[in-house]
Amino acid sequence: MQARAMPRTNRILHRISVCSLALCSNVALPEICTGVIDSVQVEHNGKVALFSKEIYGDDAARVLCSSNADFGAISGAACDNMLAILLSAEARGKKITVQYKSVNCVDVQPWYEAQTPHALRIL
Repeated sequence: MQARAMPRTNRILHRISVCSLALCSNVALPEICTGVIDSVQVEHNGKVALFSKEIYGDDAARVLCSSNADFGAISGAACDNMLAILLSAEARGKKITVQYKSVNCVDVQPWYEAQTPHALRIL
């Protein structure tokens, strides 16, 4: 039995699929950092800082956002929501997850050099 050639459209779709898989394999997956909150700090300039040795591996703060202005990709309004999540989790003693797009949890820089998170959640 002779093999039948793929129709042109199927060949194109096949090539797109193979190329997409190749590209996707080089994309960094989000890093999800989980732990308890040691403390939350709101500074005079509206910056919200998270202290968590379990998440970051040290006692230094990570500035997540600013309620007064855009900070990285996070708007002031989104920062207010993040602050509410942090305070709720801290008050209830719940763990949180902080999701970063392309950095390991222990590699997030302290203070103002910190990368902004992609998402935040109470567990």
